[in-house]
Amino acid sequence: MKPLHLILITFLVSVNGYGQEQVHDFERKNYYELQGRANFYEINNRYEIFKDTIYYSITGFLVNTDWDEVSIDNIIYIVLTYPNFLDGKQSSGERSYKLTDVENPVRFPITNMNDKMLCISKEEFEKIDKKPLYSVSFKNPRNYQITAGQLTLPFKIRPGEGDIKYQMTTDVTIGAYGGIRKRISKYSPTYLTIPLVLGLSFINVNENTTTNTGAADFKSGITPGWTWATGLIVQTNRLSLGFVLGKDYASGYANDWIYNNKIWYSFGIGYAFLQ
Repeated sequence: MKPLHLILITFLVSVNGYGQEQVHDFERKNYYELQGRANFYEINNRYEIFKDTIYYSITGFLVNTDWDEVSIDNIIYIVLTYPNFLDGKQSSGERSYKLTDVENPVRFPITNMNDKMLCISKEEFEKIDKKPLYSVSFKNPRNYQITAGQLTLPFKIRPGEGDIKYQMTTDVTIGAYGGIRKRISKYSPTYLTIPLVLGLSFINVNENTTTNTGAADFKSGITPGWTWATGLIVQTNRLSLGFVLGKDYASGYANDWIYNNKIWYSFGIGYAFLQ
């Protein structure tokens, strides 16, 4: 079993290094939610601005990230379509466009003004506080990421075996996991991870959890073993909550330990104090 333990230790170190190098902000932002009032002008397909009317938005207005940037009279404008936003990639241009101006524009709320092409100067747009919104669709493959990290399980709930009722044991597992991660909140960095865990376990064996069917010489104490597991983990900036199930394989007690290769359950919780 020693070569296997060395392989597992090497695997743990490698996965830890990979996990630290991951880019957490892997998803594409879909919208910005404006955190203040903004004033927009209408603009047509020729990029002619009509300043006789101001369309104003209130806090919570969504702006698609796929806007256009155009230069009009040496001023850079952000151009978008409401509510059917432009689908193309963000672009910029340096051509000259016509500007229609009036001294006393009429003000209207943007609400229910369908299919309007709107614009706002980039300088004013950048002054507005914006909150990014991310896609949480399960259909979009961009919303998934391969992830890796380390997981420690300090206890396990083991179902009953024979005359022994279910038990909570302190068989600690230190493991590495790889899996798929998916954002589940538009606003906060909250993720659901489905991990596949492989790790080292420190298993408590005694006369109550062993039989004499095997050939191994029995000694009470802690014996090393290896573990595989899977489950669900919910992760935020600071907090991690998880439900995990798996199996343990005790070194030297394969035929004697009553929980060998039997399903167990565990819950995990973690909190990052320094972040």
